[in-house]
Amino acid sequence: MIVALIALFVALGGSSYAAIKIGAGNLKRGAVGTRAIADNSVRSKDVRTGAVAGTDVKNDSLTNADIDNRSLQASTAATAGSAGNASTLDGLDSTAFTRGTCGSRNGAIHGYARVIASSLFSSSFTTVDVESPYNCSGQSVEARRTGMGFYEIRFNGTVAGLAVATTFQAPSASPSTMHVSLSRTDNGTFAASIENSAGTLTDFPFVIVVL
Repeated sequence: MIVALIALFVALGGSSYAAIKIGAGNLKRGAVGTRAIADNSVRSKDVRTGAVAGTDVKNDSLTNADIDNRSLQASTAATAGSAGNASTLDGLDSTAFTRGTCGSRNGAIHGYARVIASSLFSSSFTTVDVESPYNCSGQSVEARRTGMGFYEIRFNGTVAGLAVATTFQAPSASPSTMHVSLSRTDNGTFAASIENSAGTLTDFPFVIVVL
């Protein structure tokens, strides 16, 4: 009888224990922490879709391998459409513009300089008193005085052969009575003569522009 009663109690107790189920309602909110979760045990299907936000991801932790590049789309910014029209500028084709290619003669400015001509100007090529120089070749602009009112100016490395020049003076109510004549002696090299209103050669500052 005693053995039978013990067996009966064990059987009843086991069934009662098995009948008890632990659910989410039996857990205190916030009771399960990182120590209670086995490493690498949480799967993708255990995480609600859309629940992970940018604040949950460590900065600079994602790599290119973590991102499906096929899912990325370009921004629809208002200026993005202009990328398809990159061959034009304000609707004008590139052929509508003059290019400053140093080896071509197309009307673009290839160089300029202000020569402060005087009787003290060097008789050898120099950059002294050659002000605000520009040379499309990136090389220097030099000048020399070859005589009273005669100067030679060279734009080193430039092959352009057209140039214009005018005298330079401070702002005045009256135009200058001086005038400059040019001739090309070589590619990028020009001879200049300055004359006053009487046709007399004289030393006077001038500006030259190479096309």
